[in-house]
Amino acid sequence: MVSEFRGFVTDLKLTNELKRPTSKAERMTQWMESHAGAQAELAKVRAEGDWVMIKIEMEKKELDATLQEIQMAKAQIAAIHAIKLHERERKDALTIQADENQRATHMAATVEATHAEIAAIKQRDAALADQIRQLQVDINDDQATYLAAKKQLTDQLHECHKQQGHSQSSDRARQSGGGAASPTHVYKKKSNLSWLRARNKVCLVKRTESLEQKKHLLDTLLHTSKLPHVHVFWEKYHVQEADKAALCVDIERQASENAAMKVKIQQLEAEKIKLQGHDLPTMEGLNPYCQDIRNEAKKSREHTEKLVAEAKQLDNL
Repeated sequence: MVSEFRGFVTDLKLTNELKRPTSKAERMTQWMESHAGAQAELAKVRAEGDWVMIKIEMEKKELDATLQEIQMAKAQIAAIHAIKLHERERKDALTIQADENQRATHMAATVEATHAEIAAIKQRDAALADQIRQLQVDINDDQATYLAAKKQLTDQLHECHKQQGHSQSSDRARQSGGGAASPTHVYKKKSNLSWLRARNKVCLVKRTESLEQKKHLLDTLLHTSKLPHVHVFWEKYHVQEADKAALCVDIERQASENAAMKVKIQQLEAEKIKLQGHDLPTMEGLNPYCQDIRNEAKKSREHTEKLVAEAKQLDNL
């Protein structure tokens, strides 16, 4: 616009130089016409400049409104992001708590089953202990009966020795004379041998009774456990002991994990309370729409700078 005005002024000068008037009145008339044309062009340029300034002000107002809308959109996006973040944390905490409750319920059921199994084993052990005590009482009774019979036999042997005391001198005389053994001496030897045989027999009977008692206990165990052989019972017993040991280790591990999870839940609840009491910062990097908003703001800023530069150029003219 300014260049056109300058070109018009240059053309006007050239025209005036080519058409130089001869008289003073003609020169004055031409000068007045040129001045009027220049004033008209200047008024036109000023009108156009005013229109440009008005347009710039309108663009500024529109830009301010756009920036306000962008700020409001950013605030809304930040609030929505904070709400979503809070909801996600709350859902994660609820999921962790539900998993922990499920694991705790499973562990409680496992512990109850283990306690029931232990109680059943204790009942069986108590029944076996009662049977063993009863067997011990029976053994004591048999031993007392055996001792009474032994004492009676010993008394009978002593009576026999007393009755045969008057014939010992004659037996010694015969033995010193080199004759044959007396009947009393032979009877005494036989009595001693019979006593040894009786004692060995009693020992054998006791061992037999002990073996029978042990066999009875084993039969009782097999009948109670419903197993075919003793070695199967021992294998099952060792397997049960190993299972109980592994279960105890698992219970301890689960207890430690439950304690750790409870501590973690408490930390999450503390963080949740802390987040509820404070405003969350705007996290533009996590929002996919922030880049578009920044691009629009950058374009609006560049357009504003361009309009301001043009306005400064017009002011300088």
